Amino acid sequence: MKYKTSFTTVMMESPSKIIGVGSRQYFVDDVEYDSSLSILHFLTKPRDIEEIKSYLIGNNLDFALFQKLLEHKLVTSIEELFQKEDTEEFKNALYLNLLLDNPIDVLNRFKHTTFVVIGCGSIGNFISYALSVYFPKKIILIDGDRIERSNLNRQILFSKEDIGCYKSEVIARELKKKNSQSDIQIVTDYVTAENISTILQGLDSNSTFGIISGDDQVAVRISSEKFVEKQIPFLNVGYLNDISVIGPFVIPRNSACPFCNHSLVATMDSQSHVSEIINAEYSSPSSFTNSTLATSLAMSDIVQFFSGNLQKVKSLNARVGINSDTFEKYTLENRQDPNCSVCGVKNEGH
Repeated sequence: MKYKTSFTTVMMESPSKIIGVGSRQYFVDDVEYDSSLSILHFLTKPRDIEEIKSYLIGNNLDFALFQKLLEHKLVTSIEELFQKEDTEEFKNALYLNLLLDNPIDVLNRFKHTTFVVIGCGSIGNFISYALSVYFPKKIILIDGDRIERSNLNRQILFSKEDIGCYKSEVIARELKKKNSQSDIQIVTDYVTAENISTILQGLDSNSTFGIISGDDQVAVRISSEKFVEKQIPFLNVGYLNDISVIGPFVIPRNSACPFCNHSLVATMDSQSHVSEIINAEYSSPSSFTNSTLATSLAMSDIVQFFSGNLQKVKSLNARVGINSDTFEKYTLENRQDPNCSVCGVKNEGH
């Protein structure tokens, strides 16, 4: 195994001595700064561990300094990151290397995964694009909606010329412009128990992942039921006005679903005629900001799930929200409900 200074490494000297940037950076004194700089300079070319030990001994440098640089991702052993490349995969790997110990494994996991995206509105636009740049095995887009003018304030894959067209068709067209080899299946109908069952039939639960981005509670329930039935992991993504929300991240039989303990069931006074009138007038304040933020939160958890770092999947057994104005974080924790009508163990087989 060889090691090399990472392309994400930065050294700063004003006024304090800082090694690294972002969440991996740390402050050091002059001696450690100069010693670390010497090691990083030596590692601008790939070196094996014996070469590194020899250099450290010859320059009276502590091996612990090298280990510290390695732990802070300032040095990498990922050979795919030893040379700069003008490719999407290189940039993806460079980013994932900051978060994970197995970035290449995660990239390969994407390539072998079929993503089923339910809802092709604002979240559907961004999440489809975000997934596509990781070159998944296949993306299945499900939505019966057609494009309206009001969609254009945040649904970035659409243009005025697309008004009246099916959202799923236009997303597929635009994604194929970026990668003509993309395998994208479209369903220009709203999700039903029948069509989602047909779509999921034959898919391997170990290489399929669901995204629910629709705002219709019936669609969310149908989708959740079918994903659970097929034991396909999935994530609910959306927003509550100015709060971008994801979760719960569902691993069937292992974590809570959106309906466990009635956590996604609105407690509305159905007997109040006035309430019904007000609620019927509701219009979702969909924007670029709350849509992109929700998508970013979702991608973070998907990446950690693919890496096997379940403890870092923030929305596992929880709904997590971020206020798009104040950046305040909200977490509504939940737990598996054995009596859940969607995923409960007591309801299996019914």
